[in-house]
Amino acid sequence: MRTCAKKKECVNAPAGPFTTFSHCAYGYNIRNELISAAKSVGGDDLGAPQSRTFTTEYAYQYDDIGNRITSFDLSTNRTYTANNLNQYLEISTSDAGLQTSEFEPQYDDDMRPHRRRRVARRSEATEPRSGRKRPRNQTLIQTATGIWQIQYNGENRPVYWENVSTNSLTPSIISMSFDSVGRRVQYLEATSSTTNAYNTFTYDNVLLVSRHRDNLDGTCSTDHFIWDPTEPAATRPLVFYNSNAPIRLWEPCCEEKK
Repeated sequence: MRTCAKKKECVNAPAGPFTTFSHCAYGYNIRNELISAAKSVGGDDLGAPQSRTFTTEYAYQYDDIGNRITSFDLSTNRTYTANNLNQYLEISTSDAGLQTSEFEPQYDDDMRPHRRRRVARRSEATEPRSGRKRPRNQTLIQTATGIWQIQYNGENRPVYWENVSTNSLTPSIISMSFDSVGRRVQYLEATSSTTNAYNTFTYDNVLLVSRHRDNLDGTCSTDHFIWDPTEPAATRPLVFYNSNAPIRLWEPCCEEKK
C-alpha cells in the first residue's frame, strides 16, 4: 500500500483589524516531506481557489535520506551540504541580486549513548545500545531572525539562545525552561540585562493548547491551538487564533492509497 503525494491548505480568516482572507497551500512527496508551499491573497474560504492570486512561492528538494539539498523562497536560493552524520556542514545563500553568503553551522561534542526509556534491570542502566550514538547538538544556527549561539542543559534541551548577528532587530537573548518530560513551559526575551517579554505555555498532556505572552509594558496576548480530534495521535492543528491576528484554519489532508 502506497500513500500518494498529498496537499494541505490553511486559510487566515479575517479577525480583529484584519479584513482580508489569505491562503497557504502545501505539497508533499510520498515520504511526507514538504516540497512546495504557496501563499495567496483573496477568496472567501477554502473552497474558492479561483479568486486567489499566489504571491509567494517556496520549493524544497531532499536527498534519499531526507537531508535538504536545495530550497527556494522569496527569490532566495539555498544549497545545503551534509556530512555522513546527516549534519549540515555548509549552507550557501544567493538572492536575486546574485549576492552570495555562506553559513557554517557548529555542533558540540556530545556523543553520549542514548538513554534507555525503560530499564528492566539495574545492570542495564549503564549499558548503551550498541552502535547508537546521540546526534551532536547544533550550537550555531541561522534563522530568519539572525544567527544564534545556543547552550544546552544535561537533557539536551536548548535553554539559552544568544543572537550574535551584528544587525539584528530581535531580542539578543532568549532563556527557556523545560519540565521533567521535555515540554517547554516558559521563555524570557531580553536585550542585554533587560527582560522584554515573558512567555508561558499550557498543555493538554503533550499537546500545546495556549501560549500567553506578557510584554511587561501593560500589554499581553494569548495564542490558542485546537487539534484535530479525528487523528489517532493528535499531530495536526485545526485552528489557531489570537485576538491580535487572523484566525488560521487548516483543511484536513486528503490522501489516496493504492
